[in-house]
Amino acid sequence: MALQPGDTFGRYELVSWLGRGGMAETWRARLLGDAGVTKSVLIKKVLPEFVADEAFVSMFVNEARISATLSHGNIAQVFDFGRVDGQFFLAMELVDGAPLHRIMKRAAKTGLPRLPIPIATYIALEISRGLHYAHTRTDDKGVPLGIVHRDISPDNVLVSYEGQVKIVDFGIAKARMARNFQTEPGVVKGKYLFFSPEQARGHEVDARTDVWATGLVLYEMLCGQQPVSGSQAAVMMRMANGEFPAPRTV
Repeated sequence: MALQPGDTFGRYELVSWLGRGGMAETWRARLLGDAGVTKSVLIKKVLPEFVADEAFVSMFVNEARISATLSHGNIAQVFDFGRVDGQFFLAMELVDGAPLHRIMKRAAKTGLPRLPIPIATYIALEISRGLHYAHTRTDDKGVPLGIVHRDISPDNVLVSYEGQVKIVDFGIAKARMARNFQTEPGVVKGKYLFFSPEQARGHEVDARTDVWATGLVLYEMLCGQQPVSGSQAAVMMRMANGEFPAPRTV
Protein backbone atom coordinates (compact mmCIF):
# COMPACT_ATOMS: atom_id res chain seq x y z
CA MET A 1 0.00 0.00 0.00
CA ALA A 2 1.38 3.42 -0.99
CA LEU A 3 2.44 5.75 1.78
CA GLN A 4 0.28 8.78 2.51
CA PRO A 5 0.87 12.07 4.39
CA GLY A 6 0.30 11.44 8.07
CA ASP A 7 1.60 7.86 7.93
CA THR A 8 4.27 6.75 10.39
CA PHE A 9 7.52 5.60 8.81
CA GLY A 10 9.76 4.15 11.50
CA ARG A 11 10.50 6.98 13.94
CA TYR A 12 9.16 9.56 11.50
CA GLU A 13 5.79 11.01 10.56
CA LEU A 14 5.41 11.77 6.85
CA VAL A 15 4.18 15.31 6.27
CA SER A 16 4.12 15.79 2.50
CA TRP A 17 5.45 14.10 -0.63
CA LEU A 18 8.17 16.18 -2.33
CA GLY A 19 9.13 14.28 -5.45
CA ARG A 20 10.38 11.17 -7.16
CA GLY A 21 13.65 10.56 -8.96
CA GLY A 22 14.80 7.62 -11.00
CA MET A 23 14.90 5.14 -8.14
CA ALA A 24 14.01 7.04 -4.96
CA GLU A 25 11.37 9.38 -3.62
CA THR A 26 11.59 12.18 -1.07
CA TRP A 27 9.26 13.22 1.71
CA ARG A 28 9.08 16.11 4.13
CA ALA A 29 8.81 14.43 7.53
CA ARG A 30 9.08 14.94 11.27
CA LEU A 31 11.22 12.98 13.70
CA LEU A 32 8.99 12.02 16.60
CA GLY A 33 10.97 12.24 19.84
CA ASP A 34 10.07 11.83 23.47
CA ALA A 35 8.02 14.43 25.34
CA GLY A 36 6.55 15.77 22.10
CA VAL A 37 9.92 16.89 20.70
CA THR A 38 9.94 16.94 16.89
CA LYS A 39 12.46 17.80 14.17
CA SER A 40 11.75 18.47 10.50
CA VAL A 41 13.78 16.29 8.12
CA LEU A 42 13.80 15.09 4.54
CA ILE A 43 13.30 11.36 4.03
CA LYS A 44 14.89 9.88 0.91
CA LYS A 45 13.48 6.39 0.39
CA VAL A 46 14.31 3.69 -2.16
CA LEU A 47 11.25 2.91 -4.26
CA PRO A 48 9.76 -0.55 -3.57
CA GLU A 49 10.39 -1.77 -7.13
CA PHE A 50 14.13 -1.19 -6.71
CA VAL A 51 14.64 -2.79 -3.30
CA ALA A 52 15.98 -5.91 -5.03
CA ASP A 53 18.36 -3.93 -7.27
CA GLU A 54 21.69 -4.74 -5.65
CA ALA A 55 23.65 -2.15 -7.64
CA PHE A 56 21.33 0.69 -6.67
CA VAL A 57 21.04 -0.37 -3.03
CA SER A 58 24.83 -0.52 -2.91
CA MET A 59 25.01 3.05 -4.26
CA PHE A 60 22.39 4.17 -1.74
CA VAL A 61 24.28 2.57 1.17
CA ASN A 62 27.45 4.18 -0.19
CA GLU A 63 25.76 7.59 -0.02
CA ALA A 64 24.79 6.96 3.59
CA ARG A 65 28.26 5.74 4.55
CA ILE A 66 29.99 8.78 3.06
CA SER A 67 27.46 11.47 3.94
CA ALA A 68 27.19 10.39 7.58
CA THR A 69 30.86 11.30 8.07
CA LEU A 70 30.42 14.84 6.72
CA SER A 71 29.44 17.80 8.88
CA HIS A 72 29.83 21.14 7.12
CA GLY A 73 27.64 24.17 6.52
CA ASN A 74 27.78 23.71 2.75
CA ILE A 75 26.83 20.01 2.73
CA ALA A 76 23.31 18.77 3.51
CA GLN A 77 23.79 16.64 6.60
CA VAL A 78 22.58 13.05 6.96
CA PHE A 79 21.09 12.31 10.38
CA ASP A 80 19.90 8.74 10.07
CA PHE A 81 20.03 5.67 7.85
CA GLY A 82 18.08 2.45 8.12
CA ARG A 83 15.42 0.18 6.75
CA VAL A 84 11.66 0.19 7.37
CA ASP A 85 9.61 -2.74 6.07
CA GLY A 86 12.54 -3.74 3.86
CA GLN A 87 12.90 -0.24 2.34
CA PHE A 88 16.20 1.62 2.80
CA PHE A 89 15.99 5.30 3.68
CA LEU A 90 18.08 8.33 4.59
CA ALA A 91 16.92 11.04 6.98
CA MET A 92 18.59 14.27 5.87
CA GLU A 93 18.71 17.94 6.67
CA LEU A 94 15.64 19.67 5.22
CA VAL A 95 16.84 22.65 3.18
CA ASP A 96 14.05 25.20 2.79
CA GLY A 97 14.84 26.41 -0.70
CA ALA A 98 15.24 25.19 -4.27
CA PRO A 99 17.79 23.41 -6.49
CA LEU A 100 20.09 25.73 -8.42
CA HIS A 101 18.81 24.50 -11.79
CA ARG A 102 15.27 25.52 -10.83
CA ILE A 103 16.47 28.95 -9.69
CA MET A 104 18.20 29.53 -13.03
CA LYS A 105 15.10 28.45 -14.96
CA ARG A 106 12.91 30.76 -12.89
CA ALA A 107 15.37 33.64 -13.42
CA ALA A 108 15.31 33.08 -17.19
CA LYS A 109 11.50 33.17 -17.23
CA THR A 110 11.55 36.53 -15.47
CA GLY A 111 13.95 38.03 -18.02
CA LEU A 112 17.23 37.26 -16.27
CA PRO A 113 19.04 34.76 -18.55
CA ARG A 114 22.25 35.01 -16.51
CA LEU A 115 22.67 35.26 -12.76
CA PRO A 116 24.28 38.48 -11.51
CA ILE A 117 28.04 38.07 -11.15
CA PRO A 118 28.11 38.58 -7.34
CA ILE A 119 25.43 35.91 -6.83
CA ALA A 120 27.00 33.43 -9.24
CA THR A 121 30.46 33.78 -7.71
CA TYR A 122 29.04 33.54 -4.19
CA ILE A 123 27.31 30.25 -5.03
CA ALA A 124 30.47 28.86 -6.68
CA LEU A 125 32.54 29.90 -3.64
CA GLU A 126 30.16 28.15 -1.24
CA ILE A 127 30.17 24.99 -3.36
CA SER A 128 33.97 25.10 -3.27
CA ARG A 129 34.01 25.44 0.52
CA GLY A 130 31.90 22.31 0.92
CA LEU A 131 33.96 20.36 -1.60
CA HIS A 132 37.27 21.39 -0.01
CA TYR A 133 35.99 20.07 3.32
CA ALA A 134 35.00 16.74 1.75
CA HIS A 135 38.19 16.44 -0.29
CA THR A 136 40.44 16.97 2.75
CA ARG A 137 38.59 14.67 5.15
CA THR A 138 40.74 12.06 6.92
CA ASP A 139 39.99 9.06 9.09
CA ASP A 140 40.81 8.80 12.80
CA LYS A 141 44.44 8.02 11.96
CA GLY A 142 44.85 10.99 9.64
CA VAL A 143 44.70 8.96 6.42
CA PRO A 144 42.90 10.87 3.62
CA LEU A 145 39.50 9.39 2.80
CA GLY A 146 39.77 10.39 -0.87
CA ILE A 147 36.17 11.57 -1.14
CA VAL A 148 35.19 12.77 -4.62
CA HIS A 149 31.57 13.75 -5.31
CA ARG A 150 31.76 13.08 -9.09
CA ASP A 151 28.28 14.49 -9.76
CA ILE A 152 28.45 18.24 -9.10
CA SER A 153 25.76 19.94 -11.19
CA PRO A 154 22.95 22.51 -10.68
CA ASP A 155 20.66 19.58 -9.76
CA ASN A 156 22.79 18.70 -6.74
CA VAL A 157 23.20 22.20 -5.32
CA LEU A 158 20.43 23.57 -3.10
CA VAL A 159 20.05 27.26 -2.26
CA SER A 160 17.95 28.08 0.78
CA TYR A 161 15.68 31.10 0.99
CA GLU A 162 18.14 32.50 3.56
CA GLY A 163 21.04 32.25 1.09
CA GLN A 164 22.69 29.04 2.31
CA VAL A 165 24.27 26.85 -0.38
CA LYS A 166 24.23 23.09 0.21
CA ILE A 167 25.71 20.21 -1.79
CA VAL A 168 23.56 17.08 -1.87
CA ASP A 169 23.67 13.54 -3.26
CA PHE A 170 26.95 11.81 -2.61
CA GLY A 171 25.34 8.66 -4.03
CA ILE A 172 28.02 8.05 -6.65
CA ALA A 173 30.86 9.62 -4.69
CA LYS A 174 34.13 7.72 -4.65
CA ALA A 175 35.83 7.25 -1.30
CA ARG A 176 38.31 4.88 0.26
CA MET A 177 35.67 3.86 2.80
CA ALA A 178 33.46 2.51 0.01
CA ARG A 179 33.81 -1.14 -0.90
CA ASN A 180 34.14 -0.43 -4.62
CA PHE A 181 36.71 2.32 -4.25
CA GLN A 182 38.47 1.81 -7.58
CA THR A 183 36.60 3.10 -10.61
CA GLU A 184 36.20 0.34 -13.17
CA PRO A 185 38.14 1.19 -16.36
CA GLY A 186 35.85 2.53 -19.06
CA VAL A 187 32.95 3.09 -16.63
CA VAL A 188 31.63 6.64 -16.38
CA LYS A 189 29.22 7.90 -13.76
CA GLY A 190 27.48 11.23 -13.30
CA LYS A 191 25.83 13.76 -15.63
CA TYR A 192 27.88 13.82 -18.80
CA LEU A 193 27.32 17.56 -19.44
CA PHE A 194 29.47 18.26 -16.36
CA PHE A 195 32.17 15.65 -16.91
CA SER A 196 35.84 16.48 -16.55
CA PRO A 197 38.08 15.29 -19.43
CA GLU A 198 39.34 12.31 -17.40
CA GLN A 199 35.78 11.43 -16.40
CA ALA A 200 34.64 11.58 -20.03
CA ARG A 201 37.47 9.22 -20.94
CA GLY A 202 36.48 6.78 -18.20
CA HIS A 203 39.74 7.26 -16.31
CA GLU A 204 40.32 7.33 -12.55
CA VAL A 205 39.15 10.61 -11.02
CA ASP A 206 40.21 12.71 -8.04
CA ALA A 207 39.22 16.01 -6.43
CA ARG A 208 40.07 17.95 -9.60
CA THR A 209 37.01 16.43 -11.28
CA ASP A 210 34.78 18.22 -8.75
CA VAL A 211 36.70 21.49 -9.25
CA TRP A 212 36.17 21.18 -13.02
CA ALA A 213 32.44 20.52 -12.60
CA THR A 214 32.12 23.52 -10.26
CA GLY A 215 33.72 25.62 -13.00
CA LEU A 216 31.11 24.37 -15.47
CA VAL A 217 28.33 25.27 -13.04
CA LEU A 218 29.82 28.76 -12.71
CA TYR A 219 30.07 28.96 -16.52
CA GLU A 220 26.36 28.21 -16.87
CA MET A 221 25.38 30.72 -14.18
CA LEU A 222 27.45 33.50 -15.79
CA CYS A 223 26.76 32.73 -19.46
CA GLY A 224 23.18 31.50 -19.26
CA GLN A 225 24.04 28.34 -21.20
CA GLN A 226 26.12 25.21 -20.91
CA PRO A 227 29.50 25.27 -22.69
CA VAL A 228 28.69 22.23 -24.84
CA SER A 229 25.45 20.80 -26.23
CA GLY A 230 24.51 17.91 -28.46
CA SER A 231 24.43 14.14 -28.19
CA GLN A 232 26.15 12.37 -25.31
CA ALA A 233 28.89 11.05 -27.60
CA ALA A 234 29.54 14.50 -29.11
CA VAL A 235 29.54 16.24 -25.72
CA MET A 236 31.90 13.72 -24.15
CA MET A 237 34.29 13.95 -27.10
CA ARG A 238 34.40 17.75 -26.93
CA MET A 239 34.72 17.76 -23.14
CA ALA A 240 37.52 15.21 -23.27
CA ASN A 241 39.43 17.55 -25.61
CA GLY A 242 38.48 20.81 -23.88
CA GLU A 243 36.67 22.08 -26.98
CA PHE A 244 34.22 24.74 -25.86
CA PRO A 245 34.00 28.54 -26.18
CA ALA A 246 35.57 30.82 -23.60
CA PRO A 247 32.99 32.64 -21.44
CA ARG A 248 33.88 36.10 -22.82
CA THR A 249 33.09 34.94 -26.37
CA VAL A 250 29.60 33.88 -25.21
